[in-house]
Amino acid sequence: MKIRKLTIHNIASIEDAVIDFDSKPLSDCDVFLITGKTGAGKSTILDAVCLALYGDTPRLANTQMEGSSADQGDDVKVDSPSRLLRQGAGKGYVRLEFKGTNGVDYEAEWSVARAREKVNGRIQKKEWILRNLDSGMIYKKDKEVSAEIASAVGLSFSQFCRTTMLAQGEFTRFLNSKDNEKAEILEKITGADIYTKIGAKVFEITRRKEKASADAEERIRDIRILSDEEKDQKLKEKEDKLAEAESARAARNECGKKVDWLKQEARLKVTIESDSKAVADKEAFVSTDEYVAEENLAASFRTTEAVRGNLENQRREEAAAAEARTRISGLSERYRSVKGGLAFLSDEEKRLAGEKASVDAELEKDAPSQPVLEKEQTIAGNIGVIESGREYIRESEAKLSVLRSDLTERSLALEKAKEAENAAGNGRRLAKEAQKKAEDALAESNAVMVRKEIGDLKEKSVDIKLAQDRLSLLEQQIVKRNEEAQDIAEKEKALDAKIAERDSLAKVVESERIKSEFADEVYRMQSSTVEDTVKAIRNNLQVGDLCPVCMREIESALPTDLDLQRRLAPLERAREEARIIYRNDKDRYDRLVAEIVAETEQLRRQKSAFENDRSVDQMTESVRMAAQKCGLTAVDDGTRAALEARYQEIGLRLPELAEKEKICAGLEKDADDARRTSLAARDAVDKAVAARVKAESEVQSKKSEIERVEALVSDRIKAVSSAEQAVGDILSGSPWEEKWSADTGIFKKELSEAVRSHRKRVERSESLVKSVDELRARMGVVQGMVAAIEEMMPSWKELPAVEAANIPGLSGEADSVRSSLILERHKLARAEENAKAESSKVEAFLSEHSEYDRAALKALSEYSVAVISEIERRHREASEKLAAAKVALETDRRNESEHQLNKPLLADDDTVDSLETLYKSNDEAMSRATTEAALLAESLRQDEENREKAGKLREAADRLREEYVKWNTLNNLIGDSAGKNFRKIAQSYVLDSLVKAANIYMKDLTDRYVLKVVPGTFVIEVEDAYQGYVSRPASTISGGESFLVSLSLALALSDIGDGLSVGTLFIDEGFGTLSGEPLQNAVNTLKTLRMKSGRQVGIISHIEELQEKIPVRIEVNQNERTATSTVTVVS
Repeated sequence: MKIRKLTIHNIASIEDAVIDFDSKPLSDCDVFLITGKTGAGKSTILDAVCLALYGDTPRLANTQMEGSSADQGDDVKVDSPSRLLRQGAGKGYVRLEFKGTNGVDYEAEWSVARAREKVNGRIQKKEWILRNLDSGMIYKKDKEVSAEIASAVGLSFSQFCRTTMLAQGEFTRFLNSKDNEKAEILEKITGADIYTKIGAKVFEITRRKEKASADAEERIRDIRILSDEEKDQKLKEKEDKLAEAESARAARNECGKKVDWLKQEARLKVTIESDSKAVADKEAFVSTDEYVAEENLAASFRTTEAVRGNLENQRREEAAAAEARTRISGLSERYRSVKGGLAFLSDEEKRLAGEKASVDAELEKDAPSQPVLEKEQTIAGNIGVIESGREYIRESEAKLSVLRSDLTERSLALEKAKEAENAAGNGRRLAKEAQKKAEDALAESNAVMVRKEIGDLKEKSVDIKLAQDRLSLLEQQIVKRNEEAQDIAEKEKALDAKIAERDSLAKVVESERIKSEFADEVYRMQSSTVEDTVKAIRNNLQVGDLCPVCMREIESALPTDLDLQRRLAPLERAREEARIIYRNDKDRYDRLVAEIVAETEQLRRQKSAFENDRSVDQMTESVRMAAQKCGLTAVDDGTRAALEARYQEIGLRLPELAEKEKICAGLEKDADDARRTSLAARDAVDKAVAARVKAESEVQSKKSEIERVEALVSDRIKAVSSAEQAVGDILSGSPWEEKWSADTGIFKKELSEAVRSHRKRVERSESLVKSVDELRARMGVVQGMVAAIEEMMPSWKELPAVEAANIPGLSGEADSVRSSLILERHKLARAEENAKAESSKVEAFLSEHSEYDRAALKALSEYSVAVISEIERRHREASEKLAAAKVALETDRRNESEHQLNKPLLADDDTVDSLETLYKSNDEAMSRATTEAALLAESLRQDEENREKAGKLREAADRLREEYVKWNTLNNLIGDSAGKNFRKIAQSYVLDSLVKAANIYMKDLTDRYVLKVVPGTFVIEVEDAYQGYVSRPASTISGGESFLVSLSLALALSDIGDGLSVGTLFIDEGFGTLSGEPLQNAVNTLKTLRMKSGRQVGIISHIEELQEKIPVRIEVNQNERTATSTVTVVS
């Protein structure tokens, strides 16, 4: 990510400021200084960058203060970014332009305002937006902005602060903190809180696995399983009850059959009596006089049904004939109207013929102008070409005048561009000569070899320290392996003791089990005796009876159920105590067995790991290889001293090379400046060439445009001349031959009017011809239809026509009259013929049936079909009921005979009531036996389920126990409730890596100190070269030296992690503790960062010595009167 421009308005003490990192001098420098008095607002620049990107600042994120305070009546939290709004301002904002790691240009803006932007307004909600300057996309929601920032920058807020902004005092506090605090700080800075979470999670899972294992064992103990004797007893009882139920069921079913037979016999007797009465009643009903009369009426109605239809048809046909005669009479009037319409058409034909003769006479007058009128469109088109061409020629002449003037100006500009190009070329040549001279001087300094030697020596120094560290780790690993062997021996001894305890406890448990089962059996037998025998005897004995046991007279009341239960109480208590003792010893035995299994497995794995551990051999080989890399062929007691001697030799050589490197750095700067000057001269040449090419292009463009316009004018002149010739040829010899060229507008108007008039006369003549033809065709059609009508009705020829008038649709009316006359004449003939035929049929029926006459037929017609159908329905229903009653009576008698054949064996005193009582008794006995058998079956089924369930629970419990043992082993190594154990282990490795990286920077800052971590701890020590490389805690060094240590750690920390970087690194640390050579070394080290990693460094400090060493500065100056600050970039 590259920061381009930062704009600040009314944030903290800064009223307005714009810092352009893409412009000189900031764009060219390796290190720049942000300077100003204390409180002027130097750190506000860093706050502004963070506000724009993350909506938060390091100082607010790290504050320990809590709570809120009043602001215009509102409670605003002390860590709210809104508090950064400058006092006395209504609105403030920061705006940051930057290029993301994804190559996209963005502008981020954070702003806060008071209500209506007034000074006394209430603080409003902040606004945070992000603009994609490449696509124009704008993000306004916090989630959208945060997501896009994460994509563009690649760092979270904490990672950004860690790698880009090294805040005041953070690392000095780190050096002096306790172990837990160091782990927490490293966790916060590196974001590696996962180790704490893993350690706590391991502890949590272990506790959960332990509880799950214990719960599984408890569930197994809660399951009751029958003994084999109990199971066999219940099986026998179930079979006996099932046999008893089957016997009761057979007796009950036999009683049921007898009851059903007796009830059916009684029902059949009642049914026979009822059906016999029904047959007699229905036979009497069909014999009444009324029934017989209705039967005869229905028969006559059906016999005369056809002839009565003939009589009705005769009447209907005679009425139809009368109606047809009336309609034919009405058609004669319509015929007279049609003849009047025909007369009107004849008069209209004569009128149209006269109008056509008049129009044809006018067309004869237009004959001389006919050729011109027919080419009116051609003439109008040519005149349009003439008029538009003349206008285009006038406009183009004016345009050519402007283009020629512009061409003169562009030609002068081209000459100037050529002169500027020559001057830029001379400057480029001089700059290249200066660049070559500076690069030759740099080459003679042999800077590459000097830096290579420095790098090689530093690499050797690191190799020596690595060999020393590996030698220390080897010694520690040997001690650790000896301790591991001793631990295994102690665990084997403890395990043997537990095995012996288990064997001893197994005998005790077995003894307690036998005692518990004996106590349970005694209680069960006594309880069964009380339940069955004693209670049965007690129920059959009274006071005064002889006791069957002692043969004495019973003098007092026998004991109650409660008395009997009280006598069993001691036995029950003894049984429960035995169960508790057994269960406790059994639980202790099971736990001991589980512990032995777990510890045996753990010890096996530990021994296997110990036997397979090759860490000492591997570390020995690692030390040998590291020593060999340092030039030592063997590892012995003198290895450490040899490594130290070589380290001292390197320490003496490095200062000499450092002086040479400083000279090389100066020559490199001169060469870089010469290269930049040469590049600037080349850019100037490129710009001059581009300007000259552009000027030439513009001159050529103007020339081409002039030529194009002149060619178009020439074409238009030719087109106008051709159009004038064409119009003259057409009008030659016509009335318009002389006057068309005087005023083309008037000519076009007169010609157009003449064409319209001529066309109207032609169209009218053609219309009249068509109208006459159509009229004559219509007359012919109507005349034909009138002739057809008169042929059918000759008497109508003498009828006078009505007055002549126009009748719309005359031919249709004539055709309608003709068609209607044909239809009505046909209807009349058919009706008369049908009436005669129906009358003949009636007379034929009466001659065959003398019992009927026309009056009788008329009387029968008075009855409706519905009445006769109802009579027939009732008679048919009566007959069907009589037949059904007879069939039912016959069926009852047959059923009664069959019923007697199936009579069961009955006793003389068997009745329905006595048999139903016996049926109920047997049914109850069957239900009791079935219920008891079902309860026993359920008890056995439940026992099977319990056995299966107990087996599955045992498998599950074993698996859970195995899981718990595994997790407990892991928990013993790295777990605890707070996750501190694993965090310390992991962060100690992170700290060691951090310190090794810091030593590389420390060598550039000072050759006096080397940092190291006491293995297995968080203790940071320094080896002091001025005191014989004696190690001492880093907390004992002075303030300036402490800052150098902190700075090396900060730079190393900024390199850790994500592989993502920001182009500018800001350091807000205490450079005031340094002076002289240490300060110069620190500045030189920071300057090399750009060459090594491409990162520019911004230092925040107010000390004057830094201002002398760092020429490029961002100065923050505060007005003591207004307390506002201004920001200026100087060099």
